[in-house]
Amino acid sequence: KIFDSSVTSLHNIPQLEPAIMQSMAWTSIPVLQAVHLGEPAVQLIREGVKANLAHSVGYLAAYLKLFEEYLPLLRLDVKQYVAELNDKEDITLADLLVEIERHEKYLVHINDKLPNAMNVGAFSISTRKVKEFLVAKRTECVEQVKLMLAEFPRKICDKVNAEFKNINKLLAIKTTDPEGVKAQRELIESLPKLVADLNEVLETAYPYFDALDKMARSLDDEDIKLKSDAQFWPNKLQNTVQETEDGLVADEKRYKEEQSNEQEGFSMHISDLNSTMASLGNLTDMTQTEVYARQMEELEKDLKASQKQADLYNSREALFGAEVTDYSHLKKMSDTFDPFLQFWVYARNWKNWKKAWMSDAFNTLDAEGMEKDVGNAFKVMFKMGKAFTLREMPTCAGNCDAVRGELEEFKKTLPLVLALRSAGMRERHWEKISEDIGIVIPHDDPAFTLSKVLEMQLPEHMEAIVKVCDVAGKEYGIETAMNKMFEEWKGANLAVLDYRETGTFVIKVDESITQMLDDHIVMAQAMGFSPFKKPFEEQIMEWERTLSMVSEVLDEWITLQRSWMYLEPIFGSDDIMQQLPLEGKRFAAVDRIWRKALTQAHLTPAVVSVCNDRKLLEMFRDSNKMLDTVQKGLSDYLETKRLAFARFFFLSNDELLQILSQTKNPLAVQPHLRKCFEAINTLDFEDDLKIVAMNSVEMEKVPFDEFMYPTGNVENWLGEVERIMKKSCRASVVSSLKDYQEKPRAEWVKVWPAMTVLGVGCTYWTALSEDAITNASLPQWFDQNVTQLSDLTVLVRGPLTSQERMTLGALIVIDVHARDTITLLVDSGVKNLTDFDWVCQLRYYWENEDLYVKMVQATLPFGYEYLGNQPRLVVTPLTDRCYMTLGAAMFTRRGGNPLGPAGTGKTETVKD
Repeated sequence: KIFDSSVTSLHNIPQLEPAIMQSMAWTSIPVLQAVHLGEPAVQLIREGVKANLAHSVGYLAAYLKLFEEYLPLLRLDVKQYVAELNDKEDITLADLLVEIERHEKYLVHINDKLPNAMNVGAFSISTRKVKEFLVAKRTECVEQVKLMLAEFPRKICDKVNAEFKNINKLLAIKTTDPEGVKAQRELIESLPKLVADLNEVLETAYPYFDALDKMARSLDDEDIKLKSDAQFWPNKLQNTVQETEDGLVADEKRYKEEQSNEQEGFSMHISDLNSTMASLGNLTDMTQTEVYARQMEELEKDLKASQKQADLYNSREALFGAEVTDYSHLKKMSDTFDPFLQFWVYARNWKNWKKAWMSDAFNTLDAEGMEKDVGNAFKVMFKMGKAFTLREMPTCAGNCDAVRGELEEFKKTLPLVLALRSAGMRERHWEKISEDIGIVIPHDDPAFTLSKVLEMQLPEHMEAIVKVCDVAGKEYGIETAMNKMFEEWKGANLAVLDYRETGTFVIKVDESITQMLDDHIVMAQAMGFSPFKKPFEEQIMEWERTLSMVSEVLDEWITLQRSWMYLEPIFGSDDIMQQLPLEGKRFAAVDRIWRKALTQAHLTPAVVSVCNDRKLLEMFRDSNKMLDTVQKGLSDYLETKRLAFARFFFLSNDELLQILSQTKNPLAVQPHLRKCFEAINTLDFEDDLKIVAMNSVEMEKVPFDEFMYPTGNVENWLGEVERIMKKSCRASVVSSLKDYQEKPRAEWVKVWPAMTVLGVGCTYWTALSEDAITNASLPQWFDQNVTQLSDLTVLVRGPLTSQERMTLGALIVIDVHARDTITLLVDSGVKNLTDFDWVCQLRYYWENEDLYVKMVQATLPFGYEYLGNQPRLVVTPLTDRCYMTLGAAMFTRRGGNPLGPAGTGKTETVKD
């Protein structure tokens, strides 16, 4: 824009001639000639300027990147930073000093590294404001941390001053009793420890003050005062302690005199109390029971207060260091008083109880409470009667006997009251009693009382009434148990849970519900055999049927759920549905029933409500039968697949179904190849799913001799994989036989798969060994075997890939055994190919365009099953015997297996 303005500013500049030659007539004012923006030269210069500017701006961007290290500081919120520091519970002085040092270090860095201005190419940049902002922010951080550091000793001094002030306040409190004197003296005795503890707390503030001094940061007047006050408090307390101790001496003297005067009056009170106790034996008028009972209760309060006062006097005497006064006679007075207290209180209570029981409405009586109260009163009267007899107070003892006689008489009516007030009494029982004894009992009438019961002479019919009431009690037990069961089932719900992403639910039956169901079924059956079931017979039978129905439904439900959960992911696959259409339709029908039932259970999860349904039971039974049919069809389907591809027998049903449910995805077979084939871990698929090679667990790759596509059923194309595997292994052996003669052995072993190397190596070893036997050159052949081993040893010491190293390891094991075998042949003097020492060896032959393995009389074709690149066990004489035995068994169509301890190589020997 500046360039364009510069060029256009040259336009329309008038020439000087019109201004000089003013007498001439000018039709127009001529202007100076100037360049225009459209001229090629101007355009060229303009583009050059533009390019140079763009180039220069690039330097500006590079210079701007240098400021990225300051972005965290620019974005730092100082208030938030300080708040986060304050929130740290375990922050120490060292942490704060580290923060201050870090900020000051960055402050120096900013001042040293950032200039106020900088020339960058064609530009002059002013960084002064940025630098000032960064310096100000970093300085604020330092200041805030220092303020925080100063706050720590301030809080410590505040705390110490507050504690000292509280102690001083406690020392200055005036005592009001001897216990206060004791508390003050205990406080004075504890002062040295309290002061020492507070001084220790104060000492934690000194490192902060020292740090502030080193920073040359002076304390303000308030902080100086706080510090000096905290240091001066111990001296100030000494003055307060002296004043307090002087006051305590005077207080103690005064309290001693006051207590001495009080104790004189207290002794007189005890004497009067003792006189009162001595006269209690004269209280024998039973018509004054209420008055005497109140008097006994007042005396009891007086005795307890006196005993409490005596204990207080004794404790204060101990504080004063004086002789403790003996008030033990108060305890004796209490023992003397206790029989009178209990007699008159229980006598009063019996009088009131009897009056209330006889006059209150019969249907409000608490029979069990009556029995308990009468029993307690009878025991008290019996015990107090014996006590009065021992004290030779016959009148008092006679009163006890009289009350006890009344109680004894009343106890005769208690069984009747207990029977009639039984919780199980219902209208039918009252009617039965009225029918049996011929008397109508108005049990609901508020005017019907215990007095009326006695007036009606109901005790004379005790046996008949108790018999009916006993039946009521038994029936009440059944009724209570039934109600309890009903209540327990009200809160029993099924746990209806979302099941994965199926859009439906499954149930979870808590173990407590199952246990409760079993217990209640047994309980209901037991009630059904009870002789007292008649009033509830229909209810019991209906409840037993309900529980049985719930149990059966739950059993069928759980069985169905187990089958449905197993089959749902299977028939959720379109591939399985296409291959098993009939079973798929049956499962879909069950699935609809399942979803409908579970939706209803989710809405009403109460166990009894949802499971007490005969229709639901029949649906579940039919569904279970249908799923059994589905599972049988599924098993038959899997069996046909296994018969089509026998290696599927190595897979479980779940693994096989996982393959079959993804027939459109051949890659789904990969995880299961290891179980179908001895050594194939994975297959190599190209983008168009063409299979080109197989890989072992050891990552050995063997290209396929013939490419294939996984088309058709999985069992068919896996059978094709098996065929091509064997074909590829055979092609590898054929090519390797030829290559063995063209390359040095040390190079040859690194080219071919491990299985081919071992097989072809053994084939040539067999051929060369027979040549040596025929030509009587076994010693020379032995030397060659040793040379081959030496070559392999040298090869192993050099750089090798992991695959080559594993192949060489297995080959060396075989070559060592081969060398040992040649040694045996030399030592045995073998000269003919028919000698047993040679015939009994494991030998490989290429005959009739195929590889055979021979041992003694057995001849077996080489299987070409891919074996991967696995290590080999050392071949021992025992291994040779196993080879010989198992080879003969296979040759004669028999079986065999090695027997021996674990870890001795049985499995590996059989695999070899």
